[in-house]
Amino acid sequence: MTPYIRQTKCLIFFVLLLAGMTTNAGSERSLSLEYQNSGTEDPLAGIQFRGVDGKKIDLGDLRGKVVFLNFWASWCLPCLAEFPAIKKLYQHYKDDPEVVFIFVDADGDLEKAVRFMQKRKYMLPAFRSETAVPDVLFKGALPTTVVLDKRGRISYNQSGAANYGDPRFIAFIKDLKAAK
Repeated sequence: MTPYIRQTKCLIFFVLLLAGMTTNAGSERSLSLEYQNSGTEDPLAGIQFRGVDGKKIDLGDLRGKVVFLNFWASWCLPCLAEFPAIKKLYQHYKDDPEVVFIFVDADGDLEKAVRFMQKRKYMLPAFRSETAVPDVLFKGALPTTVVLDKRGRISYNQSGAANYGDPRFIAFIKDLKAAK
């Protein structure tokens, strides 16, 4: 296959991906975490991420908050395609203490992730996984986005790019915040 044909196929795939980006933010579905953990009552407890500042975030400590958890990589074209929309969502809720954003660099290279964010002016909080992440949250496909409600239940789980800047998704986060 010639380089021109390969580039054309990649371009067609990328255009089709962008054209097909959707969300299922209106879904009423809520899944519970169903896996074995270390005997603790909270299945989220112990799932930890480390930020650029060196601080750890434990998902079990985020009860009472809506959590937007995104697994990405700088080399992942669908990840790059969804970042402008993610930035829009982040800008909308970044100062809201009831919403937490965790952008997990799948490569675990925080310095590279920060350079990537700065170069593109995304300025999203980059993290790396400090512990194993259960398959119910991340099966390895990039990008993957999971939204946890205030009770720690999975309210949204999407593998593949989506438009998180869509007003329906912004309203979905608002609805999760309002729920008890």
